[in-house]
Amino acid sequence: MTNISEIKHTDDNNIIYHYTTIEALQGMLFGNRELWLGDSSFMNDTKELTEFIDRLKNEIISSVHNIDKEKCKSFFQKVYECAKKNYPYIMSFSKRRDDAAQWERYANNAKGICIGFYKNKLDSLKRKIKEPFFLQTVFYDFNVRKHKHFDCVKNYICDNDLDPFTNEESLIENIVATACSFKNVSFSAEDEIRAIILYVDSPSEFVRVEFEIRNGVIKKYAKIKWYDVCKKLELNIQDLISEIIIGPRSQQKIDILKEYLSLNDYDDLALKVKNSECPLR
Repeated sequence: MTNISEIKHTDDNNIIYHYTTIEALQGMLFGNRELWLGDSSFMNDTKELTEFIDRLKNEIISSVHNIDKEKCKSFFQKVYECAKKNYPYIMSFSKRRDDAAQWERYANNAKGICIGFYKNKLDSLKRKIKEPFFLQTVFYDFNVRKHKHFDCVKNYICDNDLDPFTNEESLIENIVATACSFKNVSFSAEDEIRAIILYVDSPSEFVRVEFEIRNGVIKKYAKIKWYDVCKKLELNIQDLISEIIIGPRSQQKIDILKEYLSLNDYDDLALKVKNSECPLR
């Protein structure tokens, strides 16, 4: 399977922000207390995963001799099939705090909330999650010829050299995993970091896949029981959150939210609640 250590993580800012609804906060902190990672086939980018794969394929086809072009096309057909069959699960965060565009697009038209997470502590959940789980910075403006997969795939197509991969399947899986990290430059304002689960073979102690109806559509989610994971790691779930910001168009009263949290044993979180300073009308 994919070697997660081969995927580079690059970001100095330790706080990342998840824009969402007040109902989502309820689901994270009460009841099953879960983080939901959505099937990436339902992301708002129509070229999700394929942006990187398309560019890689086109650049390699243009760089190999005619005799190798058919092999190249056949190889990438397998890559597309793998991506279609094994869509990763993604939860999106942004480096941008209290950002107008994020509020309008992802937080119920700025009526929701923004949750700040400590990236290093969120990333530590992978120590107890058996599925391939990791955080990854998204890249928008990139030269695919400088990516390691360009040489890896070209060497395999031209010389049947798979090094450093053990077989074709592992190379294909790694390309699909890498594709999660690249998006079209038109999305660059999102400044995104992703929590990713590459696949879920079967329900485990902390992760399961379930179907939910959202906006009239049935969707798949990988649900992480992060409260239970934190208990195993001897972490307080409240310590993973830096702040909770109430949206600029929300009617939620800050004192009520603070009281609600305190009455449910989230005293530390109650102290971290604040109103947005974004001047959206």
